[in-house]
Amino acid sequence: MLVYFRLESTHLPGLVAWGLFSGLVLMVAGGVLLSREVARPVQAVLEGMQAMQEGKGPVRVSAVAWDELADLALGFNNLARALEAERQRNLELYRDTVQTLAAAIDARDPYTRGHSQRVGAYAQLIARKLGWDAQKAYQLYITGLLHDIGKIGVPEAILQKTDKLSPQERQLIESHPLIGYEIVRQSRALAAHLPGIRHHHERLDGCGYPDGLKGEAIPIEARILGVADVWDALTSHRPYRPALKPSEVYPRLLCEALDPQAVRALGELWQEGALDALLEEAQRETGRPDLSTPKSDTESIQWPRPLSKTE
Repeated sequence: MLVYFRLESTHLPGLVAWGLFSGLVLMVAGGVLLSREVARPVQAVLEGMQAMQEGKGPVRVSAVAWDELADLALGFNNLARALEAERQRNLELYRDTVQTLAAAIDARDPYTRGHSQRVGAYAQLIARKLGWDAQKAYQLYITGLLHDIGKIGVPEAILQKTDKLSPQERQLIESHPLIGYEIVRQSRALAAHLPGIRHHHERLDGCGYPDGLKGEAIPIEARILGVADVWDALTSHRPYRPALKPSEVYPRLLCEALDPQAVRALGELWQEGALDALLEEAQRETGRPDLSTPKSDTESIQWPRPLSKTE
């Protein structure tokens, strides 16, 4: 018995050490597992916060089992919903403010009432037809609302003049893109709209203004706006001429130094009837004749030829 006790006693420190080691291993393993279980949902919340900070839209994190972490996820999701609702309200306020400003500018000339609104809408439709995503096309709509903001610096007498403009008057009219650019560039929130505002009167052959840009040096936003602007101007009544029908306007667009892909997209939209509501609205505003989709073979569209790979 004594010998047995001695043997047990001699092994006791080893057994204790082994027990402590085993417990430590279990604690470490449990801690690792626990930290992972805690870290995953916390990391998800942190990633969601980062995404919202970068403006990537509403973010939700999945629920977790533990009450405290579930409360954290729920609180984050409630915050995300509140921020998204506030963002939507701000966007609506932003849009309404720009629309009001555009309407005030257009109202200075009774013959351009609603022009900026329609140009923005035409441009948005063209952009979507060309494959732009909805958000980018909507931004182009806002640019359309602002494209003529520089006319605030042009006297009404010149805007409404029915006689031929003098060289000085034409120079003043053609300064409105630069005036608009200088106005809008004061706001960092509107910086994305500057290229379209400054360059919507540029032409592919370099004969436009204010910078005489050519071809693809003209920002695509400005090229689309240029097509929308000319289309609405020609299908609107003016003091010096009646409104033209789309069947008259479309061939003229093909002869202008305008972006051919944007012109084609516009023609397809008209052929499909997608522009009817805008044309009818403009008819109510300016008393123009029927400008809806073609009703006979004599009003069929002359389609532009496809671009070659070298163009």
